[in-house]
Amino acid sequence: MLGLIGLAASCAEDKAGGAGHGTSAAATDAPIMVVEPDRIENAGRSVVQVRATLHQFDDAVNGLSFPDESQLLAVALNREVILIDAISAKEVSRFKPCQSCSTVHITRSDDGLQILMPGRARNTGAAYETASGRKLRDLTGPDHRAAYSPDRTLLLSVADRQAVLEDPASGGLVWESGVTKIGAVAYAPDGSRFVISADGDSAPRPGGKVLIYDAITRELDTRIDYARGSFNHVAFSPGSERLILGSYKSRVVVWDFGKSAAHCRFDSDGEGNGLRILKLSPDGRLIATGGGTDRWGYARVWDAETCTLRAEINLQKRVGSLSFHKAEPLLAAGSWSGEIAIIDLSSVQ
Repeated sequence: MLGLIGLAASCAEDKAGGAGHGTSAAATDAPIMVVEPDRIENAGRSVVQVRATLHQFDDAVNGLSFPDESQLLAVALNREVILIDAISAKEVSRFKPCQSCSTVHITRSDDGLQILMPGRARNTGAAYETASGRKLRDLTGPDHRAAYSPDRTLLLSVADRQAVLEDPASGGLVWESGVTKIGAVAYAPDGSRFVISADGDSAPRPGGKVLIYDAITRELDTRIDYARGSFNHVAFSPGSERLILGSYKSRVVVWDFGKSAAHCRFDSDGEGNGLRILKLSPDGRLIATGGGTDRWGYARVWDAETCTLRAEINLQKRVGSLSFHKAEPLLAAGSWSGEIAIIDLSSVQ
């Protein structure tokens, strides 16, 4: 298991990304500067057989979400969203999403009673009733690149092309990062940290950077640079002790905050076909990745502790949507070919 190359920075380059509003006194320690290596050892394999139920639709599957603890699955196609029984594929309801909704970013409300489709721009998208598919309201506020603090008193989002912290109650600006070209943002479940992923600083091929901030001081704690692309997928483990990073070039890094280093890493697709989607299981034990080409797609399940491959299934075209069930060992994978695989992970657990 390789560790990241840590460089003890002698200067506070990019520290907190700017002065900002409401920022506390500067931290005394310079941020940890890390370079993610281009090449890694092959990840291990401990693959088990899994059962999968396949459903076929006439349109590309753009998004998937298990909205609650039932077998209901929301399937976002190009022009409509269908609620189906995940096992039988029996249709429960069907509706056309609003014009500004992004079905790629379909998700669920905390209570599972609503299907949320935030738009690609601010003040776009809509919320729908899970049971019937009835539109409840238009969404206002940030786009899909947004994350609340655990107490919901702060919102990390993108405004005027940069990552900012806002007071969601008043809409007032609390802190500005000065960081633009944002790929993803995330807030630790314990409220200790937040993360901004963005394009790198160099031209013409900038690579990517991940900036990890202390949530109290809002000072930059760690910067991870990767020359081969931006990390467009970020997710915290349920206990906030680790961070999962996924690059569209296929690299996945499990970062350990206690070690200030990578716990393990793997390439989701060794053939260079790209990583389209990454999801962390509700218990944080499994990482699901999806990708492929116009002629082949994959969904793979990895052990988050060891970064070993545990299960995989191939579909006809690239997989661009994944969703773990909230309570059952099930993973739904959607392909651009219109296929949906409902994968039973009992043997992996």
